[in-house]
Amino acid sequence: MIDSLPPKAVIRAAEAERRMIEDDLSNQRILPDREIRSILAFCGFLEAAAGGRPFSFSKVADVPTEEWAFYGKIVQKLVESGELPLADKNRFEAVFSNPLQGPSDSVV
Repeated sequence: MIDSLPPKAVIRAAEAERRMIEDDLSNQRILPDREIRSILAFCGFLEAAAGGRPFSFSKVADVPTEEWAFYGKIVQKLVESGELPLADKNRFEAVFSNPLQGPSDSVV
């Protein structure tokens, strides 16, 4: 769904998705499984990048390998449209592109 949105709507959609998931978690409508943690991490990255804030890479826990490429395409789309600077693509690649290395606890 998020990949079919115009670039200007992606970050707002990610913010809304994060809020809905957090509400579902707090009301125990869903469980914090691997997919949920992955979505929250990516939404958190997008929100931090769009706001020019640092992102704690320790939040990128357990992202399924098959989702790395999908997330990368979204970030590329946002960079190409000017919604995110190229530096954020580099930050994304440094953290999200190497699932074998595992997440870092650093903040960038």
